[in-house]
Amino acid sequence: MKKNEPNKDKGLHMAVQHKNEAAEKMTLSEDFADRLMQRIGQEEENPKQQRFGWMKIAASVIGILFVSGIAFAAIHIVRNYGNTVGENLKSPTQETRISNSHQQTLPTDTTVTVPPIVFDNATLDSILPQIAKHYGYDVSFRSDQSKALRLFLTWNPQDSIQKVTDKLNLFEQIHIVLDEQTMIVE
Repeated sequence: MKKNEPNKDKGLHMAVQHKNEAAEKMTLSEDFADRLMQRIGQEEENPKQQRFGWMKIAASVIGILFVSGIAFAAIHIVRNYGNTVGENLKSPTQETRISNSHQQTLPTDTTVTVPPIVFDNATLDSILPQIAKHYGYDVSFRSDQSKALRLFLTWNPQDSIQKVTDKLNLFEQIHIVLDEQTMIVE
């Protein structure tokens, strides 16, 4: 085993020598490192300045396009609004000539729309008199219990009296009969 010991030391000595040679090759001189850092710094500064310049130009173009688009839309809206106002003023009318040479313009569409009336948690005693009065009817209750019933009802005064009573009769506890000019609640 004594023969292997000199070879072992020799192999170890060669490995250390190769390590030292590699370390010497890898160390950079200070001058080379400074030059490398300056070059890297110059390359980083120039593209940022150039890119920032292009970004300013791009932002300016986008801003101009945005403002011109808003101006175009405003002009378009004003032109169309002006046309519709003129058309709305030309509503259908009918002229009637009177013998004393006065001219009178009457609109052809003279229907009056009445908005629906909403009864919210109202008693039947307060709802039916209003409805009956509108149609020229009287109200007659056969029991006091039906007077106290509370309802949520949306009533359209343009509906017929028959349609309104049919709608009220959909409630389980209400039965209304129309007899001549009287609404009878049974």
